[in-house]
Amino acid sequence: MTISPPKFELEGDRGSIIKQVIKIFNETTESKLYYPSLQDFMARGEAGEPGWVEEPTEYGLSPWIKIGTGPISLGPKERKEIQFSIEVPDNAEPGGHYAAIMFSTQPPTEILGATPIAIAGKLGSLVLLRVGGEITEQGKLLEFNTKDKKSFFTHLPVDFYLRFENLGNVHLKPQGTLKITGILDITATPTTLLVNEAGGNALPKSIRRYDITWTRPGAIVGPQGPLEELKAQWKGFAIGKFTAHLNLFYGTEGRQVTSEKSFWVFPWLLILVMAIVLAGLIFGLKFGIRKYNAWIIRKYR
Repeated sequence: MTISPPKFELEGDRGSIIKQVIKIFNETTESKLYYPSLQDFMARGEAGEPGWVEEPTEYGLSPWIKIGTGPISLGPKERKEIQFSIEVPDNAEPGGHYAAIMFSTQPPTEILGATPIAIAGKLGSLVLLRVGGEITEQGKLLEFNTKDKKSFFTHLPVDFYLRFENLGNVHLKPQGTLKITGILDITATPTTLLVNEAGGNALPKSIRRYDITWTRPGAIVGPQGPLEELKAQWKGFAIGKFTAHLNLFYGTEGRQVTSEKSFWVFPWLLILVMAIVLAGLIFGLKFGIRKYNAWIIRKYR
């Protein structure tokens, strides 16, 4: 089964009714029945995975969603559009509200004691609703660093991460750029990378981690052994001291946070091999010139 879109990001005022369509596609060659269900969620961990909520919370959305509860029949390779609506109460709390519209190949009642979200074979769309009113958009950059907090690398890629805390009552989508600058021009700097290009949201009262990688085509990740390390330093060549400048924006007013991280890239094995090769060439050239001069002297003595 395929469901589209995987995520709805909607806005509405108190007392409004929002109508949307979710599309489902039976990818199999057999007829199937799909059973819809609803489940509230909040943030779980820092990777952006939804954590399913069983008890009512101020951020719940599922009671406002109206969708048919009967099974949906799809023939082989058939697509259908399922309509649903969100009826925002007149006394709804302003800010973010979150739920998932799920579809399962089995009705929830077939598994005794199981919650709807626990049934295997479920797939759905996340619904993120922003209710107008007294919205608090407040975030904080908790941390920006390289992976494992390293300051020395032998080659690209260099992995960065940032941890953003949402202190407000509505989801935020921090996005921006990471600009890499260095002293030596031979490393083709500066380089500008996009942060959170996928548009992942940080939910209220949670921390979200975002990863960024500075690399170049052909760079090798995790080389094993000296020869692989030498190849990795050649493919992912960079040298010198670099500074990563983070420029992040979030919220409807475009609030900005910045940070910097300095680090070194020094391909010591590649430089050692090149130095040995260069020394060999110089020695060979000197030896050849000496032999040639001796031959000339013997020839014309």
